[in-house]
Amino acid sequence: LPSELTSGKIGQIAVVNKDGEVTEYNGSNGEEMKGFYRSTDTGDRLPFLNVPNVNPYLSPVGKVEIDDYASKGYNLEQTEGWPQN
Repeated sequence: LPSELTSGKIGQIAVVNKDGEVTEYNGSNGEEMKGFYRSTDTGDRLPFLNVPNVNPYLSPVGKVEIDDYASKGYNLEQTEGWPQN
């Protein structure tokens, strides 16, 4: 939104283009602000740590779901990095 490109927003907003390049608003680069909105407070993704119970993006599969699948003849495995039930 062009109306958001004000002097009070310098250094506070950025966009990411389709190639992953980040452009931070500096007060004079309004024409370059094309892409997906990104707050300048947004950091990079956390690494996948492969440590049980410490995987920031993957949730564990519950025992109830695993048992439910098993009762129907399927083998549903636990999400990688989480302890097996």
